[in-house]
Amino acid sequence: MMAQFPDAAHGRDSQDGATPAHWCALFGNMEILQELHDDGVRLDSVVETSGMQPVHWASTHGHTDVVRFLIATAGCNIDAVDVKKTTALVIAAQYDHSVLVFYLAKARADITLLDDCNDSALHWAAYKGNQQTAALLHYLGLPADAADAYGSTPLHLAASRNAPHVIEYLIDESSTDTEKLVALKDNKGRTALEIAKGRGHALAVRLLQRAAPSLRTRLVTTMLGNDGSKVLFYFYVINSALCYAIYAFVIVPAVGTTLQHQAYTCMCVAMQLTYIRAHTAPPGVVDTGPKGRHDYEEAMKAAAEGSLSDATSMPALCHTCRIVKPLRSKHCTTLKRCVSMFDHYCPYIGNTIGGANYVEFCAFIFCGLVNVGQSVGAAVQYLLVVNAKAPFIWMYLLDYSMVLLMAILMNQYHLSLILRNLTTNEDMNKHRYTYLRNDLNQFHNPFSTGPCGNLMEVCSRRRTVLENPYVYSETFRKLASGGGGIEAGGGGDGERASIMHHMHDEHCQHDHSHQHGRAGN
Repeated sequence: MMAQFPDAAHGRDSQDGATPAHWCALFGNMEILQELHDDGVRLDSVVETSGMQPVHWASTHGHTDVVRFLIATAGCNIDAVDVKKTTALVIAAQYDHSVLVFYLAKARADITLLDDCNDSALHWAAYKGNQQTAALLHYLGLPADAADAYGSTPLHLAASRNAPHVIEYLIDESSTDTEKLVALKDNKGRTALEIAKGRGHALAVRLLQRAAPSLRTRLVTTMLGNDGSKVLFYFYVINSALCYAIYAFVIVPAVGTTLQHQAYTCMCVAMQLTYIRAHTAPPGVVDTGPKGRHDYEEAMKAAAEGSLSDATSMPALCHTCRIVKPLRSKHCTTLKRCVSMFDHYCPYIGNTIGGANYVEFCAFIFCGLVNVGQSVGAAVQYLLVVNAKAPFIWMYLLDYSMVLLMAILMNQYHLSLILRNLTTNEDMNKHRYTYLRNDLNQFHNPFSTGPCGNLMEVCSRRRTVLENPYVYSETFRKLASGGGGIEAGGGGDGERASIMHHMHDEHCQHDHSHQHGRAGN
């Protein structure tokens, strides 16, 4: 085609003057882009209406290979700006392309450059709600307390858009003093909290109030917990105390044998001991030391330099902990750390359940099942033998019957998980994790070794994840290299340099429309 119509390579479309190089960059067509370069076509031409070059268009789709070619081979300016003074790095931050952001930063792009509203890439990532990219940019050196032309910090912008994950990150992880950060005001004299209140963003308001709590908020948080989870703890304590009192002072004197009451007492003690253990045992957080940071940077470099075999080879990364995430782990928003073999956060126990304390959790719910069953049996025995109309016993029976049903369902569910070698998180999010699918895109658990093998694995899980949090990642790589019809990719929520085939007018004119009348007006 180019040989037949050589002038077409230098042409422009009639809408806004875009060149073939722009369209190749937008859709990641490296082959034609290489031909254009070999034929001497300029690859830094500017669109008349927006001032965008091919490198800007490639950045909207996160085409790291195209951007690398344009900068390293074609000699395009890495810090080229459009009519809004927006660089390729800022556009990559807008569209949450973390790998491209990392590549541009390591290729010596000036990450401090601001657009015509004095917004940095971190401002844009916060405004768009891109928590992972915001965390990466802050890690690379952009300050969280920098104000733009409207006096808005990244926290103001996150509050204006109700971006809770960004707000949590900026409050909990940024290097800026939290009280100072939440107290900063924009040019209209508003804090981030006031902006969130004005826009009716309840979740953002709650997070910001927690960061700079009033005396009333401190008291409520102390009593009920940050998310109200202490209510379940109080229910457990009060309900247990009342039911134990009824059993001791009403049921024991009237019915039952000494052996029956001794067995009940033993199970009460066992349940409370396992509860305390499950509440206090650490779940197994992943180390964030120098080795973890080194592996994180190496993974980002490999992706940015195109040295991975394919897009699915990119391991899952946590830009908050700045580590390569072990397979089967998850970042816990309560602990603010990645947890090995993350199962769930249990407000009833008040602890995150992970690989290192899952056995303790299972021991507690099993002891609870037995103890509650004993209580229900004793209540029925009292009603049949002593007084079928005793109101306290009926209340006691109704209460513990509901708890017994919950305990049966919970034990049944977790027994099912144990026999299938799955966590609660994996079971509820099977569709998200590529390691739980075979090459036919069907569910397949490569870690399951049969009911007996899975039961043995759970018993040794604590020691396994504490000794080596990456043991499942290593096991999966061995299984994948040996075939077996499973994909060799990392976690389903890892970085992906995705190719998004949308219409040109959705992406080539990237969103400058907020003009910080966004948070400001």
